Amino acid sequence: MRILALDVATRTGFAIGRPGKIERSASVRLKRPDEPLYVAGRNIGFFLRDIFTIRSERPDVIVVEAPLPPGAERGAMSAILAWGCLFVIEFMGALFEIPVRHVDAGQVRKFYTGRARWVAPPGFSTAKDSNRKYGKLKVIERAKQLGHIPSDCNDDNRADACAVHYYASVKWYGHRETELTLFGAPTPNRAA
Repeated sequence: MRILALDVATRTGFAIGRPGKIERSASVRLKRPDEPLYVAGRNIGFFLRDIFTIRSERPDVIVVEAPLPPGAERGAMSAILAWGCLFVIEFMGALFEIPVRHVDAGQVRKFYTGRARWVAPPGFSTAKDSNRKYGKLKVIERAKQLGHIPSDCNDDNRADACAVHYYASVKWYGHRETELTLFGAPTPNRAA
């Protein structure tokens, strides 16, 4: 069983490997800021084709973070890109006979970090989306703690994809949750 986990955005994070073992993860830029949106759809298709055929990393399942409803996205273009890429992912999955499963970003974040939504502490940032940025920072921290990304990596898209992979591994594909030891004491196991 090999899982391909995706966090779809202009810079799409991916993590691929067996349940509980991420063999490779990174992020790929689907389009430059000056390029039209359809370039992202084309490039996600080429990326998946390469994973499925050239790199011989053909997954048994694709798990993708489900896009938010169009009104909930930060902007119309983000919603169009996310949904358009999801259509391509679904098509490629059908073409290569690989099932596609969707996961809710909040559920993944809650499982991975302990909270679905984070509130930035005072002084963290004055930006409108400081809570969102703080939540991304927490996912990166957790990915580093679990060894899913290198300690010098700050790629939130890659970390999100690793979180999706871990969620799918534990919730659906039989991997036991990693016990994290903090300050010499094991953390209590959560209900899976």
